[in-house]
Amino acid sequence: MQRPHPHRRWWLPRIIVILLLEKVILRTQIEVIPMRRRPFQMSFRQRCWLYSAFSITVGSGATWAIIWHFFREEIDMATPIENKLLKIHLAGALILLVALGAALPKHAAKSWDAKINRAASSLFLLTLLGSATTGYAILAFVWDTQVMHFAHLAMGITMTLLLPGHILIGRHLEKRRIARSIKT
Repeated sequence: MQRPHPHRRWWLPRIIVILLLEKVILRTQIEVIPMRRRPFQMSFRQRCWLYSAFSITVGSGATWAIIWHFFREEIDMATPIENKLLKIHLAGALILLVALGAALPKHAAKSWDAKINRAASSLFLLTLLGSATTGYAILAFVWDTQVMHFAHLAMGITMTLLLPGHILIGRHLEKRRIARSIKT
């Protein structure tokens, strides 16, 4: 930007007028065009971590369950691929818990305070808690009990169905809220 000539007095008022006009134009544009990012939406980085961890956890768990229930040759012995899948499943579950814990302060707390998507959020968090509890119980206490195994499997399937439901319901409710605010 070039410096104005020191003897030109109209430079400062001209800048003030330009800034005021830009402010008025920007203010009217902001009022007409709604925000692109929804206020309760997680950041792109959080969504990547969450969806990646969720995909790894569900994919490895589903693959392990299919191999375990349908393609096992020896009932007593686990194959090396099953052991690897369980390790991947555990690592993915730990990353998933950390990613969800990072999302709780911003995403969940603000949505809960605004009374948005409470039912789907509650069901998802309850199945996550149940899945974590049954997974810990399988590892720590009762590996041989089939009840915990099937409970963990049921929680995983339910959680897999609830996460897309939670996302779609939240987006639908947010679009309705934005449409109402534009009309008024």
